[in-house]
Amino acid sequence: MNYEEIIENCELEMGEVIENYENHITKFRTGRANASLLEKVMVNLYGAPTQLTHMSQISYPDPQQLFVKPYDHSLVKEVASAIAHYNSGLNLSVEGNGVRVKVPPLTEDTRKTIAKELNKDTEGYRVQVRNKRRHFFDQIKKIDNLPEGTKISLEEEVDKLTKKFINEIDKIFKAKEKEILSL
Repeated sequence: MNYEEIIENCELEMGEVIENYENHITKFRTGRANASLLEKVMVNLYGAPTQLTHMSQISYPDPQQLFVKPYDHSLVKEVASAIAHYNSGLNLSVEGNGVRVKVPPLTEDTRKTIAKELNKDTEGYRVQVRNKRRHFFDQIKKIDNLPEGTKISLEEEVDKLTKKFINEIDKIFKAKEKEILSL
């Protein structure tokens, strides 16, 4: 591996951690309606468990509500029971060819608990970035034909990338935390 490949691979792998983190934090409730609240809901579709998001359209009539409209209108009651079974904290009402899902506002204590959980999970992603740094430091040390000065500058470059990606995680975390704690 040469200098550019190491830096490129490091940036790619740390970028994947950021993508995974962004994906992960969408699952935290903010008090607003979000389709990710229903992402893991499984509905019995003709005998086969199917993800709700694959068999229905989800719209946002207002910030506190979702409207789930299954493509097959005969499955409305099954959709409602699957949502109720998955997340009992949501208020449901069957309306014609769909299900209205009302997301109740979060209490201050619930917001603080969610923010603490987010903080704990965020630290796990920071650790993943640091582990990538350690992995690339080990790779750099194993390269025999690189001069010592080049190894040091490579390690400094990997360190800069590590700081950059941890700062990015912190920026995303602060924005999400603000969203969770605001009323």
